Amino acid sequence: MTQTLFVLAEKAGFALGTPQNAASTDEQKNLVEWLSANWKVLLKALKALLAKDTDEVLTQNILNTFQKLINLFGSLNFTQARDSFILALCQACLPHDDRSLRELSLKNIQTTKIDFNIAHCFGGMSE
Repeated sequence: MTQTLFVLAEKAGFALGTPQNAASTDEQKNLVEWLSANWKVLLKALKALLAKDTDEVLTQNILNTFQKLINLFGSLNFTQARDSFILALCQACLPHDDRSLRELSLKNIQTTKIDFNIAHCFGGMSE
């Protein structure tokens, strides 16, 4: 579903990674309206998927989706959505219990890498 969302964003003329002006076409307005209404649902679903024990490939796909959505929200100046997705990723980097503070899981490491990538690539789009 999210792949379709990114295709729609590109078809509507939104260039990911580039700050956008106000939506001007009907496609852009519809996409912005849909994202405004549904970003919290997307976040909740992706957080639930990320919390599950999944294999490395599925985890990476979920993290890539987070990264693309953060990019899209940053491009559209949806700061609350962008920051909420970044916060969710930062929380996922941390071990969930005191026992594992010395041993990071593969998922913690993958998530940390995505966080660094976002900070490196999209740093100019954050405030």
